[in-house]
Amino acid sequence: MRAAECGLLKELQGERIEAISLLVMTLGVREQEALGLRETDLDIDGRVAYVRRALGRDEGQYYVKELKTRYSKRDLRIPEFIVPALLRWQDIQRADKKRAEQNGQQWVNAFNLFFTNELGGPMNASWLLHAFQRVLERAGLPGKRFYDLRHQAASVFHSEGMDLREVQEQLGWSNLSMATRYVHLFKEAAQRPAEIMDRLYQPVEQSSPPSS
Repeated sequence: MRAAECGLLKELQGERIEAISLLVMTLGVREQEALGLRETDLDIDGRVAYVRRALGRDEGQYYVKELKTRYSKRDLRIPEFIVPALLRWQDIQRADKKRAEQNGQQWVNAFNLFFTNELGGPMNASWLLHAFQRVLERAGLPGKRFYDLRHQAASVFHSEGMDLREVQEQLGWSNLSMATRYVHLFKEAAQRPAEIMDRLYQPVEQSSPPSS
């Protein structure tokens, strides 16, 4: 894992956006798909995410829309290492409910979403972006869009040997022409042979000969 990724994971740990960030970064789901996941769409014990819908907003009003194509509807395996983050998120959500009750506020999750704000409503995409930017700043990383985590996932999948058809299925592209948007990222894969050879054949520093 690269130093930048290690730094990001470290700064994300325990943050409100940790779980959703890791889902996008490791599954390659769209931001709206992650925000639109319902509680029943995530089988944490079985480690499966059922991507079936997306969160939308029109004139300030949220709505959840069903994904229509067979490419966009997909069942994705959740990496084991992000399960603790998902469980931490559920702890955060329970604390939100308790705090709202103590403050005499209503905690209402009208869409049964997995990711919510502090009062149970949909998590705001602008808030998510700003929170992500703050994490990047603390990690000493350049600013980027939250959506770029999906791009990063595509790059990693391809560089680790998945062909474009497999990447298409994972990311929910309707056709392979979508891959042209990611070609600049896939060029990173060309560096792998040199990196492998460097790792395997890097000269070992010779130890000093024993003194006579």
